[in-house]
Amino acid sequence: MELQGLNGLSLPLTSLSYLNELKFDTVKVDRSFVSALQDGSDKNEIVRTILELAKKIGADVVAEGAETPEQYAELKRLGCQYVQGYFVSRPLEERAAAAWLANHRQQRARLWESEQEQSEIVR
Repeated sequence: MELQGLNGLSLPLTSLSYLNELKFDTVKVDRSFVSALQDGSDKNEIVRTILELAKKIGADVVAEGAETPEQYAELKRLGCQYVQGYFVSRPLEERAAAAWLANHRQQRARLWESEQEQSEIVR
């Protein structure tokens, strides 16, 4: 059995010794860490360390429970790849989720094109 994601690093019974035995490609940062994010907080260091560890082992990271622009900005500053939570979107029905994703992809494509144009201007 191959485990695709690692969830539950905030659980007291989770042992880091199991990391060598498990195969996973995604690590999820628990909302308890995200909800306490502030500039200079100890929680920031824990999240930063989780992000660094995940990067070194080639895993993606999803932070759950981002509910404010400040939490989202701090996660982005720390280098988190993926964020879920009310800041991104409230839960959606299937059709609404598909429409949201399509719109989000279009916005990201426009943003990427804008960033490319800006980098060409700087050169």
